[in-house]
Amino acid sequence: MEKAHYAAKNQADGADYETAKNFLLGELLNLNDRTKTSITSTVSGMLSKMLRPWLQALYGSTSNVRIQDVFEGRWFYIDTSPIEFGEYGTYSLIMFKHLIQRAIMRRRVDKHSLPVALMFDEAQTVFVTADRDYQAVCRSKLGCTWAATQNLTGLYAVLGGGQAAEAQAKSWLALFGCKIFGANTDWLCNTYASEMCGQHREWMMSTNSNERGDATVFDTLIAQRGLSSPGGSEQYQPLVRPETFVRLRKPEPPTYEADAIVVLPRLQQLIGRHWAEVTFRPDR
Repeated sequence: MEKAHYAAKNQADGADYETAKNFLLGELLNLNDRTKTSITSTVSGMLSKMLRPWLQALYGSTSNVRIQDVFEGRWFYIDTSPIEFGEYGTYSLIMFKHLIQRAIMRRRVDKHSLPVALMFDEAQTVFVTADRDYQAVCRSKLGCTWAATQNLTGLYAVLGGGQAAEAQAKSWLALFGCKIFGANTDWLCNTYASEMCGQHREWMMSTNSNERGDATVFDTLIAQRGLSSPGGSEQYQPLVRPETFVRLRKPEPPTYEADAIVVLPRLQQLIGRHWAEVTFRPDR
């Protein structure tokens, strides 16, 4: 507090300092022990991640890396995999993603502005509910998102599961203009992909036959062994069935070709439907 008190502050920093001082020296001290302990534990758990040496060096030391460089066409590659660094790697990725999103939303866009893309694999490890709010408006600031994930189940799981998690994940996915579905054995994900492709009407035939127990040879000769009643009905069926995605090829030797189904509204004007079957080849 003493260091913050004597530090040079602009008007915004001064207001933030006063707010923090009033809370720490006033409101927090007057809370009951249980509430105070809960707040202290939560905040300490969040801030303690920044005390890891490599994480502190990455975000708390001087650097020639500037966030605004993304607006000049620079690439940033954040290699803090959760598989290698655990929860600290996840924390690092989410924090940097949040910083870039904030920078994009605060930029002033003109005719010289360049688009900025956020690209992340295994999206379920860094997905948070705030991503939906960003995705809804980022296009106005020339921002876009490329995200890859294994299946919907993983997204639901990181949000706690249940109907609320499903609604949040699907509301985020609905904001993507293009969806690419590859080989998958998750039935929930395949059903969602199938629904994205739509349905068509099919004529379903049916026949009921009742055999006569007292039929004679003569009845057999004149086809009078029983009664049959053919019928039919028109039903809506998926254009692409869920099991289709199980049979798509993965990028395996010897060709390393992969099949996918692309859902893109723009295709409606080009080929007469909003989805298409494609093959990705390593030489193209």
